Amino acid sequence: MARRNDIIDAFKTHLETELTNDVAKVSKRYLYMDEINDFPFITFVARREQRLHRGANRRLATLRVDLRVYIYDRDISDLDEIVRKIEDAILSFATTAAARSHSVEECQTITVDGDEGLMRPYQVGDISLLITYDVETT
Repeated sequence: MARRNDIIDAFKTHLETELTNDVAKVSKRYLYMDEINDFPFITFVARREQRLHRGANRRLATLRVDLRVYIYDRDISDLDEIVRKIEDAILSFATTAAARSHSVEECQTITVDGDEGLMRPYQVGDISLLITYDVETT
C-alpha cells in the first residue's frame, strides 16, 4: 500500500506543477462543491487496483483513478480547455522522474465526461484514468 500511496502523491505533485497557472488547487480526496472556494479545483481518488501476473515473476498493477474538476465560469468552453490540459498532464506523468522511480509504465485516460452546462455557472468534468506500474517482487 505504501507504494501505491507514493505513486498517488507523485501524481498529485505532477498535476500541481503541470497545471500551476490553470488550477487553483489539487486534492487527493473527493470534495463536494460546497466545500470548494477556489476555482478551478481538481479532486481525485484512487480506486481499486488490479494485478496482472507475467512470466519470470513479473507482476503489473493497474490502478484506477477517478478525477473531477470543478470550474466556476459562465463560458462552457473553459471546461473543455482545462480538461484538455489535464489530459496532457496525465499522459506526461509516466515520463517523469518521480513516476519512473516508482516503476510507472503507463498513464492513460479512459473516459472523459462533462456536465454539458447543466450546473451553470459551475461546471464539472469527470476523467477516469489508469496508472500501470511494475510491482516489486521480493
